[in-house]
Amino acid sequence: MNDGDHTIMRLGLLFALLSLGGCYGEGPPPFDPDADLGMSSDTVIAPIEEPALEDVGTPVDEPVALDPDLESDAPPVMRRLTASQYRHTLEDWFGPGLVPPTNLEPDGRSEGLYAVGASVNGLSSLGVERYVKGAVSVAVQLIDFAPIRSELIDCTALPDDEACLGELVDLWARRLWRRPVTEAEHDRLVALGQNATDVLGSVEEGIRYVMTAIIASPHFIYTHGVSSEGSETSGVYSGWQMATRLALFIWDSGPDDALLDAAEAGDLDDPDRLREIVRAMLADARARRGIRAFADDWLELDGLLDISKDPAVFPYFSPDIGQQAREETLRLLEHIVFDADADFRTLMTTRTTFVTRRLAGLYGVPAPDVDAFAQVELPADGVRSGLLGHASVLSLHASPNRSSPTLRGVFVRERLLCQHMPSPPANVD
Repeated sequence: MNDGDHTIMRLGLLFALLSLGGCYGEGPPPFDPDADLGMSSDTVIAPIEEPALEDVGTPVDEPVALDPDLESDAPPVMRRLTASQYRHTLEDWFGPGLVPPTNLEPDGRSEGLYAVGASVNGLSSLGVERYVKGAVSVAVQLIDFAPIRSELIDCTALPDDEACLGELVDLWARRLWRRPVTEAEHDRLVALGQNATDVLGSVEEGIRYVMTAIIASPHFIYTHGVSSEGSETSGVYSGWQMATRLALFIWDSGPDDALLDAAEAGDLDDPDRLREIVRAMLADARARRGIRAFADDWLELDGLLDISKDPAVFPYFSPDIGQQAREETLRLLEHIVFDADADFRTLMTTRTTFVTRRLAGLYGVPAPDVDAFAQVELPADGVRSGLLGHASVLSLHASPNRSSPTLRGVFVRERLLCQHMPSPPANVD
């Protein structure tokens, strides 16, 4: 198998996982874009409707074909960056020395997924305030800390403060808004920075105000569900939107300069160039972060951070084993997608996993020589194999003092088979 085949396999598995994680929902609610934000409502991306089932919980016999020309009367929508996408975008641009804000509006799940919740959950007034305070915090670091400021802009070769602010706007609004700024947006941001420079007597203060405005803007916090190209029902993404969607999915972050340049050059509209670009993105280390973020959301592994069990019933369970079980599952997904010549079925059947000494004791396998994760093979005649044998899945879908075949069955039906399960009748014991 050559490198190209490996890349296609990885991409295929990524999209197979994506399809499993995106089974639910009827599409996000309407959003009325504010004209002052420079939003266009030329193109609507039509939501994929869930197939109707005659009986709740009955599998769909035939897969539903996706029609790229599907038309919809739905209004345009906007999708908020998840907390990890927000954080990773800032860290990728300004380096690991930046401390991203953590007290933002919490992500909310819809149909069990943060990715869906980002499209349907509103933002409270307190949430808006938190995003503004977070933007101020980042802007302060950009000016006050030399290692981070060096990533921002060098104005020494520019003739005056206004030229410096203009260069700053064109560079960083494009990067963080994931598209070029309009002339009106450019002038408004430069005027803001020039006013701050004049009043406070320093171009650094002007830069601080401009960066605060860029980072606090809905153009950064939200991704656009509308396009300046095509008809309202064409369902065609612009190159800028495609760059954003690819980066958020594969990297769990915004597009970099190379991807933005490809969008501007029209490369993402060419299937052959698009294939080459996606292959390069999958070869990037950020792709491993992307699959981990997807698996975390799809399997709700963040629930392991504060999980508790009755020690009298589960003597091997301890406060730190939840985090270790989470990491085990993430490492296996990363291994299958990027390291093994494997497909999605391997996730269900593999005897390969990654354990610490504590997890090794739980699974009854020899402990690794070091107090860290090590790759091991579970016994061929043992009871554990694949994802459904992981402590992460088994502990999440159980009660604190007993196991639960019912909860685990619901997990399989909903998360792996994409079937809605109704709530139990009121008279069920």
